[in-house]
Amino acid sequence: MNLKDINIKEEVDTVLGKAKELTDSGIKKSDEFMKIMRLKVSCIKLDNKIKEKYAELGKSVYKMVKTDKADSETIANAVTEIERLYQRLESLHKRIEEMKRIITCPVCGAKNKYDSEYCENCTNRLVVTDIAPDEYGYDADDTVI
Repeated sequence: MNLKDINIKEEVDTVLGKAKELTDSGIKKSDEFMKIMRLKVSCIKLDNKIKEKYAELGKSVYKMVKTDKADSETIANAVTEIERLYQRLESLHKRIEEMKRIITCPVCGAKNKYDSEYCENCTNRLVVTDIAPDEYGYDADDTVI
């Protein structure tokens, strides 16, 4: 093997290495995109469940008014269930923001880039966790309702 063959082999190895890096990066981005989409689908399902619970609550209230019989336990249970669903929805939205590397200002609620030190809207100092978003390791499969 002569020097020219060795240089060509090194160049081919370099090109193949870069191609592998790009492929791995594309696969990672596709995987992140799919996880975010699954979370968004879960948000849509939760939103639909919330609407169903509101409809059930409305029917219960209508029935109570119509029959002039109050059933505060039914109303309390429906409200508790709706609140639980809203909490779950908020948690999913936060996970999506983390995966998209967005940090929400606790003062004004503005969305900022993850690496921002101060809020772009109100200049409040943002608190960032020690864990980078890439390291959260979300498994979106556990969000299916």
